[in-house]
Amino acid sequence: MKTLVVVDVQPAYEGIICFDVCKLVERMREYERVIIYFNGEEMSCQNLSEVAEFFFNHGMTHEEIDTVQWCEKSYGFLRGWMDTGVPHEDIVEVLGRMVEEGYTDSREFHEEYLHSQGLPIDDCIGFPCFEGDPENVVVDSIVTASTVDICGGGRNECLCEMELYFQGLGVDTERVNTFVY
Repeated sequence: MKTLVVVDVQPAYEGIICFDVCKLVERMREYERVIIYFNGEEMSCQNLSEVAEFFFNHGMTHEEIDTVQWCEKSYGFLRGWMDTGVPHEDIVEVLGRMVEEGYTDSREFHEEYLHSQGLPIDDCIGFPCFEGDPENVVVDSIVTASTVDICGGGRNECLCEMELYFQGLGVDTERVNTFVY
């Protein structure tokens, strides 16, 4: 199934989004499935209805709003390691190993493993559970895809975090650079 993942395209970031959101909405129509991850009220941003209204105001129909999969995401489930310079390939490798071991948090590894890999022991990474998808149904169905297209922002922050997350689950991501901020 041709899937597009959109990250943090919402009113809170309208001032830094450097592309035409109306054109993104048009592009969404080329996909069988669209998943929109957004920062919600926990992050002092908008709730689902406000984000949906933002997309409606940029050309999305009510029918399209009803078919999009909306997921409120948490902040920083990989950022500790990202922000301290752990190479992205190491993060993806650890996430993959976590999947193999059935772990949801890097603290479940023995400290010796993390230390032997040169990875942070005082900070952790983990798999989030997304609001609106408490059973991770959206994520589980993404894992059945070999590749998903992904766009949104921030380029080196939340968007990158979601790319690493999916890659750790074994799903390749392809950035749609036209719609990245």
